[in-house]
Parts: sequence; C-alpha cells; structure tokens
Amino acid sequence: MISPGDECLPSGEPAPFIARWNTLVKALIVEPSVKLVARTAVDYGIYDGTGIYPGNERLARQTGYDARTISHAWAVLRALGMAQRDGFSHWTGTRRTADMYALEIPDDWRFKPIYGPKFGRFHCEHCGRAFNPRPGTHVRKDGTIGFYLRNMTFCADPGRPKRTAAEKARKTRLKPVPQGCFEAWGGSTRWIQLGDDAWKLFQAARSDDWP
Repeated sequence: MISPGDECLPSGEPAPFIARWNTLVKALIVEPSVKLVARTAVDYGIYDGTGIYPGNERLARQTGYDARTISHAWAVLRALGMAQRDGFSHWTGTRRTADMYALEIPDDWRFKPIYGPKFGRFHCEHCGRAFNPRPGTHVRKDGTIGFYLRNMTFCADPGRPKRTAAEKARKTRLKPVPQGCFEAWGGSTRWIQLGDDAWKLFQAARSDDWP
C-alpha cells in the first residue's frame, strides 16, 4: 500500500498524488463529512492536487451535506494543512466564482490523529477493550485545529442503562449513568495536566506506527 509519505513507487516511478491523498484521508480520524469532502474534491484537481474549484453548492449536491457542513469541512482541511486556498470566490458581474484550492499532504502527517498502516482497532488505555476511535476535531477562532484525543484513547462511555418494562410501569427514576473509562482513569483534570504526553497515550492506544 502506498503511504502518504511515499513519493516514489518501489519501481522508482513517482507515486500518484491521488493514491497518497486517498490513503491519508482513509487513515485520518475525523468526521465523516470531512472525509467525504476530501475524497470528492480531489476528483476535480489535476494530477498534483491543484486547481480545485467545484464550489460548495456542487459539493453539497454530490455529498448530501449542506453548504455549511461543506464550509466546515474545508476549514478542517485548511487547519490540518491539507488544503490551501489559492483564490477566493468573487462576483464577475454575471456569476459568482468558487474558491480555488490546492490539496497538499503535510510534512507532519504522521503526527495527525490517524490510524496506523494496518488500520487496526485501538485498545482503551484504561480497560484494554478494543474499539474504533471516535473523531473529535474543533477549529479554533484563529483557524488552527484542536483534537479531543480522549475520544481516540478511551472506549466510549457505556451510557445510561435502559429501564425494564416493570420499572417503566412503576415510573421509577432513571438508573444512574455508570462511570466511563475516561472518568475512571482520572478524567479531564488529569488529562489537561498531561500536555504533549496525551499524544503518547494516543499512540499507545493505536499500537501501530507508520514507518
């Protein structure tokens, strides 16, 4: 499999950008809307990912998401360093043009929240249970991106158990929500104190590194 960092094939020929791009998009642990926009947009570019301007409305029709979701997906891709806006939308006098983008594979792609090359399940750093990591991205006001790594390091909270038919008939109170692994491990207070060590926990939960 071509990795995002493989600029050449084993034969020595240049590795296709679109193959490297699609590998990175598959590996990224981000919201499905971001993945679909990234996979759809690359079809509009030339071989090196430049000259992309389908427009948000067209992407909305193709992906099934609304224009606001498309705009947010672009904001995530820009914050990840995977998209560079080369030209802004403007009115020509007869129609409005679309933003123009160039797609890029950032040099620090290994340090993004991604699956390993085997695309295996993660293991909760508290209970050891295998699970599929949940995306958790947020774009800050300054255009940078942050990640809720706890969504990818600990298995999901069990949630409130359902009441039985007898309990519903008696109109008893809802059962308390059991404690999840993140809270049992130490919760947000301990997590905030970790700083950059939170990424080490993420990598431990993944247990599969890219070469």
